[in-house]
Amino acid sequence: MLGSLCRWLRMAGMDTTYPGELKDIELEKMAAIEGRILLTRDSELARRVLGAVLLTSTQLDAQLRQVERETGLVLEFKMVRCTACNGELELINERERGVVPKGVLERGLDAWMCANCKKTYWEGSHCEGIKRRFTQLHRDSSPFR
Repeated sequence: MLGSLCRWLRMAGMDTTYPGELKDIELEKMAAIEGRILLTRDSELARRVLGAVLLTSTQLDAQLRQVERETGLVLEFKMVRCTACNGELELINERERGVVPKGVLERGLDAWMCANCKKTYWEGSHCEGIKRRFTQLHRDSSPFR
């Protein structure tokens, strides 16, 4: 239910896990053992887990603003986490450049590969939209707007 939020938090460099279908007790244990903040839409679960954040909206931008407000995190675009698996991204070296589309290389863009799942990333034009969304979130939550 929070898959989009998870991907956007990864785009902000946050170490996130999206465990899928687990029982509440398993989620509680995972959060405690791994020292994670549990984000949930389940009010009963949020009451039982110390430091959990009960997300009050189904809308992504509102969720991102609430995460910032309640955790103190500042969400900004960072190319450090795989949006698919949460693995760490590593800058692709010259030997590995063949896995990146030719146009990326021709434009001189850096590229990264997930150390875990081997998915490749580069800072293409879509990244500007991602950066704008994070910037807009900060503007929308500013008390001076």
